Amino acid sequence: MTTPIAQDAIDVALEDAGAFDTFVKKDKKSSELSWSNLRYTIAAKEAGAPEKVVITGCSGLVSPGQLTCIIGPSGAGKSSLLNVLAGRVSSGGAHTVQGDVRVNGKLINPLTFRKNIAYVMQEDAMQATSTVRESLEFSCALRLGANVGEQVKASLVNDMLRSLQLEKCQHSPIGNMLIRGVSGGERKRTAIGVELITNPDLLFLDEPTSGLDSYSAYNVVQTLRKLARAGCSVLCTIHQPSSEIFHLFDSVILIESGQIMYNGSTADVAKLYDCPVHTNPADHAMFLMQTDLEKMRATSATSASHALALTKAAASADALAPARAAGGDAIVPTTASFWLQTKTLARREWANTTRDKGSLIARFGINAFLTLFASSVFYQAGDSSRATYQLNSHFGAITNICISAMFGSAQPMILLFPYERPIFLREYATGTYGALPYFFSKVMVELPLTFLVCCETFAIAYPLIGLHGNWILLVLCAWVLSLVASSTALLVGCILTQVKQAMEAAPAIFVPQIIFSGFFIRIEQIPVWLRWAQYTCFLKFALNLVMIVEFTQCSTTAKNPVTQRTWQQECDLLLKQSEIKKDMWWVYLLVLLAMLLTYRTLAMLGLKAKAKNFYGE
Repeated sequence: MTTPIAQDAIDVALEDAGAFDTFVKKDKKSSELSWSNLRYTIAAKEAGAPEKVVITGCSGLVSPGQLTCIIGPSGAGKSSLLNVLAGRVSSGGAHTVQGDVRVNGKLINPLTFRKNIAYVMQEDAMQATSTVRESLEFSCALRLGANVGEQVKASLVNDMLRSLQLEKCQHSPIGNMLIRGVSGGERKRTAIGVELITNPDLLFLDEPTSGLDSYSAYNVVQTLRKLARAGCSVLCTIHQPSSEIFHLFDSVILIESGQIMYNGSTADVAKLYDCPVHTNPADHAMFLMQTDLEKMRATSATSASHALALTKAAASADALAPARAAGGDAIVPTTASFWLQTKTLARREWANTTRDKGSLIARFGINAFLTLFASSVFYQAGDSSRATYQLNSHFGAITNICISAMFGSAQPMILLFPYERPIFLREYATGTYGALPYFFSKVMVELPLTFLVCCETFAIAYPLIGLHGNWILLVLCAWVLSLVASSTALLVGCILTQVKQAMEAAPAIFVPQIIFSGFFIRIEQIPVWLRWAQYTCFLKFALNLVMIVEFTQCSTTAKNPVTQRTWQQECDLLLKQSEIKKDMWWVYLLVLLAMLLTYRTLAMLGLKAKAKNFYGE
């Protein structure tokens, strides 16, 4: 039975149902989604163990223009059902999906139909420094492509902001745990708007009220009801809605252990399961599923048969007819060009970098402090005219600068990228952009930033240490080293999922770089069967370039008081002992550039493979 409070809520929702007509309806016919004998299993990891049955041959229906929720306890299969229907899980590897899925009676492959479904994940993975308006404009620019005019795009964004009641916060950043931004409800409505910009046939949401207070959750669901009334069929999962929220839904799917217990009208739940007066039907159904499942199954038998009959009727009604689509002046999503994707991504990346003042100050400030500290320790160590000059100290100062450049570029990438991965996975899955433009745009922003850091390093270290090599060549050598180091860290971040895993793997990659640098032990002293490892260490090749620049022209008049050789002769001997050939500088540079390209490519392919595995491509 619908309570007076809940009925008032529904009336309010219906009163403003036309708020989305400006960008959703467009003479649009609502889509009907049905599935039959749907089964999803995961193979056992151990031989002889039974497979895990996630969805057990269920059938169901989402009626056109309705707001439908999937309710069930934790582990019941809510999100799994949603992901299978959305084409984000498919057969492959350990996963097996069977059954028929139809839209408007036409049999579809959820994997290929996926781009017609707007999917809002439970975690709102959006760029923290982007504003609400910029997030919508970004989605509009890339998902509608160049076929839609700029005026139309601007109108769509303005209509979206107004319809989702985001006008007041449109210039506020999304925010995260470290950056203050909009509220949870506003963030969720922004995430919905980002997906709705393409005027989809179906909208799926995974736990849209998770982490929200009761009023914010109510506003989000009320917004979803308005969308359904405007012609967009909505299906979402929700763990345990309040009574007010429950009665906003048109229909409900009750699921337990991968089996659908009920698929029908929300108003019939209380009557079917003998819900006590003044009790939330959702709470009562959840309690019954977890305490008396057999009784629940027996009670649901009639309802389940009815739902199956509806599904079969929907499957046969227009079996040979094409799926209905938006008509009139509907906006048709297209794929943006490579250059449009790259330009838009680079603009967002640059804005994200420059707006994150804390990270910028930390990067340049910490680099300046550490360089100043090290330069003070190695004060005038490179001045060969001093009586206290030692070649090993000079070499040590250069090695320290290179090691600092390596870690200074690698560590931010290791810490940052795992946090950005969910954003890439969401936007890549919806076809917003490709992996190549994403990585290319990051390089475009990283190049000038890293160059400025290297300039800062040698602006401090060069005069204090007393270096005498060509300043700009030293900067360029450190620049290439920093880019290769960040590429290596990027590869680690793409392959590994957690920041903790990446940090634990970092020593295994970067410590050998230091060992084979040639400072702590001469290359000729390393056992022959291990000496080959130097050719895999980018720090060694970068240090070779720096030593060629710095030690090619040493003082020819001063002598080593111990060996009586000139310092130029000592420098030549050092290069020889380190197996560095001056005329091979171009080989060292090409090897570094090849490593840079290889690591970036592997990182891109690794992240793309993870996206495919995650979404079942």
